[in-house]
Amino acid sequence: MFDLKEWLLQTLLKLNLTNFMELKYGFTRLGFSKQEKLAHEQFRKIASNLGLKIWQDQVGNQWALWEVDPNAPTIGMGSHLDTVVEGGGYL
Repeated sequence: MFDLKEWLLQTLLKLNLTNFMELKYGFTRLGFSKQEKLAHEQFRKIASNLGLKIWQDQVGNQWALWEVDPNAPTIGMGSHLDTVVEGGGYL
């Protein structure tokens, strides 16, 4: 049986580039840093494994599109993969 809660936890760990969320000094993925680039790579892997169409625009934004019924309403969501110094992890 598929455990959605466990899948979400494991996926968030991958995006945070860690094996556990409780870090004493939080997470630091400054914009354009190696850590942010690694998080973008993880995002692309996750989206690709889900069968989403992925691409990057000219300014570095990552996009993932789930192509379903073209007549269905559109839902858009967004976030960022960089953090402030010692920021909180995705939860």
